[in-house]
Amino acid sequence: MSIINWFVKKKEKPHGIVTNYKGNVVAWTLHGEDADCYMYEYGKSDDRPDCCQFCNNSLIQIPNKGVLITRGKWDIAATYDGYYVISEKFCNFLKDNNYSNLRIIPLERSKGLYFFDPMDLFALDYELYGTKFINKRECCGSYDEVIRPPIIKAKDYKIESNDFIMKAEYLFGSYNHKGPVIIVGTETAKKMKAYGLKGLYFEKIYDSKGLKIIKKEVEGFILD
Repeated sequence: MSIINWFVKKKEKPHGIVTNYKGNVVAWTLHGEDADCYMYEYGKSDDRPDCCQFCNNSLIQIPNKGVLITRGKWDIAATYDGYYVISEKFCNFLKDNNYSNLRIIPLERSKGLYFFDPMDLFALDYELYGTKFINKRECCGSYDEVIRPPIIKAKDYKIESNDFIMKAEYLFGSYNHKGPVIIVGTETAKKMKAYGLKGLYFEKIYDSKGLKIIKKEVEGFILD
């Protein structure tokens, strides 16, 4: 065996599984640009009002109104610690379309920017998609990490309209860097694009009924 073949063989990874989904798209997950900043100063969590005073895990979204954010060419963005921020144009879109039950709070030092948090909850299938809940804390009931947000609607959850802005039940991420998963209706996504909002990215949410989960085995290797 040549030294090259030996090196490649030693670096081979075990076989893995790639999962694809095919089915009826009933909603979209909305993602924004990177705001390139923190809502709260990095490394300081013991006095944050949004975190548990004992384990410092994120519990609820309470914006720092005095944060200074420089807006890029976007209308929605997320901070490194999981907060969504929107522009004046995005606010106007919400008003023009009469969306309700949304928390919109102006950021005093960041002119024309607002903290954004939908209040209505969209039910997802955490078990079928394999969401991981890691290390539940006794002090507050939070998890150190909630990772892999589902892209499948809960089986018994009924969607009343295709025009809405909601969020998943949990904050996703790790420790004090968790944020909401925003979910919008299929018609809502079309309206956002037509309005000319910038920095929006969408991911499919599937109906669990009739969903096909296709798993394919793959292999590969890494050369350092």
